[in-house]
Amino acid sequence: MSVTEQHYIDKSSWKDGEWKNEPDRVLWTDEASGYPCLIRRISCGVFCGYVGIPNDHLLHGKNYNDIDINCHGDLTYSEACDGNKEFGICHIAKESEEDDIWWFGFDCGHAHTDLLPIKMSGFDSFLNNIVSFREEYKKPTYKNMGFVKDECKSLASQLFNIRKS
Repeated sequence: MSVTEQHYIDKSSWKDGEWKNEPDRVLWTDEASGYPCLIRRISCGVFCGYVGIPNDHLLHGKNYNDIDINCHGDLTYSEACDGNKEFGICHIAKESEEDDIWWFGFDCGHAHTDLLPIKMSGFDSFLNNIVSFREEYKKPTYKNMGFVKDECKSLASQLFNIRKS
């Protein structure tokens, strides 16, 4: 399995944590489904995970709100390749790969469940502390590279299982 990893975000002002050594973008092909998978860190420091499906897939071109898929925080993204093959939500197709793919994605920046690795402003930090004292909310946790890879694999498997249903 070929994996492409990129480090391009300056994390020197971020809180200390495992995120400082993790890559910011990882692209690979899921072995079971053959679908391209992508993990990309966004500006608030959290990861988003994506799986691309070919143009003959039943869900190609569908909006994420119109399908029922189980992933962290539910699907929050569905689009064609954004054209930025180096840093965006896109991939460089190999000779045998489909280039016209449709991406489905999720993010790990949900309030009350996901920890942001960046230092927050005073007001954001104040709000976060208030929320963490409320019993109905669990303490937010950081969703690391391993967690997001597992979610991408699960998403790829679900998409593969309904490809032509």
